[in-house]
Amino acid sequence: MVMKKIILASGSPRRHELLELLQIPHEVIPCKNDEEKKLHKELLEQPANNRGTFQQELLEVSFEKVQCVLKSLPREKQQGAIIIGADTVVVCDGKTIGKPRTKEEAIQMLQQILGKEHLVFTGLSVLDVDSNRLLTAIEKTVVRMVNLPEEKIRAYVEAEHILDKAGAYAIQGIGSALIPHIEGCYYNVMGLPVSRLVKMLEELGYDFLAHAKKS
Repeated sequence: MVMKKIILASGSPRRHELLELLQIPHEVIPCKNDEEKKLHKELLEQPANNRGTFQQELLEVSFEKVQCVLKSLPREKQQGAIIIGADTVVVCDGKTIGKPRTKEEAIQMLQQILGKEHLVFTGLSVLDVDSNRLLTAIEKTVVRMVNLPEEKIRAYVEAEHILDKAGAYAIQGIGSALIPHIEGCYYNVMGLPVSRLVKMLEELGYDFLAHAKKS
């Protein structure tokens, strides 16, 4: 019987940290495909009002990450592999928000979402390479944030590294003080809904407790 091995098709430190939290042995192989970047850019340019189309496009981005990594693997590394792809975006007032490219853009994003509720969506694609069985899921979390004056927003942007985070905040960092309430999976806001992921892995025959690294 071939031992299953997990490959995370993402360079996100948070997703890696969450798999470490679950004690799931894994290899990180980020997707470096221009097609994935193109799909993600198109997703951010689309209004999120059409829920079905938006969610399908989010899943397409996560699946493109899986395909990208699969194509890069030599045949011997494909055997027994389960590849995880994920993409996370923030939606506020029907507008899709990704990661800020600059601090000024981060300030603009925060001005848009502070003082109200927004949604965090993660598209998950999990592929068992041996069986070619693909599972997909969308996880949604509702996040309520406090309001802040511009000087406080600027101070926050200087205090926390947020340029690699959708919505320009870190729920696991200083940004936690800006969030009085959430509905749904906390870890989804970090980029990986771990309970949903484990359920998908189990469905593909991966017993994560049996594979957990002993401390």
